[in-house]
Amino acid sequence: MYIDSLEIKYRVKLRHNSNYWDKVLVGIIYRMLVGGSLISLIHRFEMVTTDFGRNGFLDYSFEQDPFYTSLQSLPLIGMILVILLIPVIKVFIINPLNISIRSFFLHNATGVPHGLHLGDGFKSNHANIAKTMFIRNIKILFFSLFFIIPGIVKAYKYRMVPYILAENPDMSTTEVLRLSEKMMNGNKERIFNYDLSFIGWYIGNLVTLGLVGIYYYTPYKLACDTEVYRVISGKLGSDVLFGRKPVVYPVMHQMNRKML
Repeated sequence: MYIDSLEIKYRVKLRHNSNYWDKVLVGIIYRMLVGGSLISLIHRFEMVTTDFGRNGFLDYSFEQDPFYTSLQSLPLIGMILVILLIPVIKVFIINPLNISIRSFFLHNATGVPHGLHLGDGFKSNHANIAKTMFIRNIKILFFSLFFIIPGIVKAYKYRMVPYILAENPDMSTTEVLRLSEKMMNGNKERIFNYDLSFIGWYIGNLVTLGLVGIYYYTPYKLACDTEVYRVISGKLGSDVLFGRKPVVYPVMHQMNRKML
């Protein structure tokens, strides 16, 4: 049995009204901390402290960046503290919060409310979660520094790491990364096409100045991503595969039989 992007979206829409406002709240937290304003400062810091922005495809400029100019106005000790604090916040707060958000959507994937679960990434296994996400992000960043395509491929290889950690917070870093690579083997192009299918929502979010993203797109996309993980990880059955069923044309089938 095959489940494609349309089926994923249909399944999520049927359950989307269940604890809707909880999903909106978690979506806002995701946008603000994991994928929004604070994380953009961290991305700027990473580009400021590497040659990626200056010599890479982004053509990054120190002088025109408001974050960099704000740093310049601070005393030296304040600048050092800010530079040291941002990676710490990302590793020990934002990354575990990302796991908590995935845990929320996993627990609420069936449409039955199961609470917010926003503390799941900060429990006794917090150090393992922080370490695994840090190594995952470093690997992706390392490959992105040279060429954009290897970085994108690496990001898709490790796409399922947050979900694996949400379900298995005590699993070792090596096991988590290997399991994500195994899950994504043969699925990277399919999930890339799945991501492209949301481009209309992305444009709508821009046109409405983020309102569509707050009240629908962000929680909807996170719920769809969770459903994709449930399919790929075998939660819906070992015979359920992600993607469209291959079409076998009669002529090709006859040719294959003759060749055999």
